[in-house]
Amino acid sequence: MGIDKQTLEQAPGFDKDNRTDMADQSWGTRVYCHYGYKPYWETNTGERASDVADKENRKDVERW
Repeated sequence: MGIDKQTLEQAPGFDKDNRTDMADQSWGTRVYCHYGYKPYWETNTGERASDVADKENRKDVERW
């Protein structure tokens, strides 16, 4: 899967001054949804969020 430069530049990341809590599901959800996937803990299919929610627009997919 190719990722465009803008998507990578806007991706959630780590803040060197504030450690990320890797157990924080909201942070993990933001990362998954940024790349268009529904988090594995919300589905067991491994499908792209856009495929699972084909009737929803992109903004709704990003809220997962």
